[in-house]
This record gives sequence, C-alpha cells and structure tokens, in this order.
Amino acid sequence: MATKFTYQLQEEDYLTQHLFLVSQVSGNKRKIRWIIMTGACFFMSYYMYTKGDAWFTTYFLIIGVLILFFYPMYLRWLYTRHYKKHIRNNFSNNFNKDVSLILESDHLISDDYESQNKINYSTLEYMVELKQHYFLKFSGGMLLILPKERIEDLPKLKEELQKISKEHEVPINDGTKWKWR
Repeated sequence: MATKFTYQLQEEDYLTQHLFLVSQVSGNKRKIRWIIMTGACFFMSYYMYTKGDAWFTTYFLIIGVLILFFYPMYLRWLYTRHYKKHIRNNFSNNFNKDVSLILESDHLISDDYESQNKINYSTLEYMVELKQHYFLKFSGGMLLILPKERIEDLPKLKEELQKISKEHEVPINDGTKWKWR
C-alpha cells in the first residue's frame, strides 16, 4: 500500500543540505588549513623574534591569534554566504512549490512541479536523520530533502523510513546532533 506525503521546500532546506554535505567531505581540510595558517603565523612571529624585529614579531603574533580565534567563524560565514547565493541562483524556482513523495513497496515516486521521478529502493545508499530534516541519498548523487516541520504525519513518515531501512538493508544514520560549524 502506497503512502503519500506532501511538503514544500524552502531556501533553508537547501542550505542545510549543502552545508551538511560539505561538512561531511571537507571538515578535515578546513581544520588542517586553519592549523597550518595559525602555525605559520606563530612560526614567523618566533622567527622575527629570534632576528630581533619586535614590530614583525608583534604583527605575526597578532595575526596568528586573530586567525586562531576568528578563522573558523569566518569560514562558516563564507560557506553560508556562498551556498545561499548558489541556492538562490539555481533553486529559487523550487521554493514554496508542492512536492509529493509516494512510498511504495519497492520504489518511491517524487513528484514536483517540474518532474516526476520513480526511484527503486535498490539505489538508495543511506538515509540521514537530522534534527529538522531527513535526507535520502541515492546512487548517482541524487538526494531527497524531507523537512520534518512541513510533513503533516511525521510519525508515519518515520515508521515508513524505518520499514524501508529494514526491508532493503539501508542504514539510517543519526545526524540529530549535527550542527554547521
């Protein structure tokens, strides 16, 4: 028996999706870049200290401290700004449009104002539950966004996703503690 869910996607849904995906891929690269930049400034400060140049010693020390404390916040702001601009340019036509999701026994049907997709569960790689969303990741890169707050029968959706997970051996990853950092 098919179960139908209808919802609308907003800009924040797409932003959460993009930030979640980039955090899964590039989290370590950002930390390494931050450590290298901070370390380079402190090294240059020490080097200038050994050369007796007080001005450059202070300069590199201040820059190193600023990078140490403010670079992570700057990167969060930069990524958020970049992806908001990208989403507004590429997905703004999808905002506030009805999307229907029909869950059947061996496939799902996603229907929006542009297209209708029939997707077999065999291509479902994993599902992620965040605090306010479910993401369904399929092979080939497709990802469905399910905003919890705009789905009327959320307990039924959760039940159906758990059933799909069991029957098709698809993991549901717990991302409820995930936060964009």
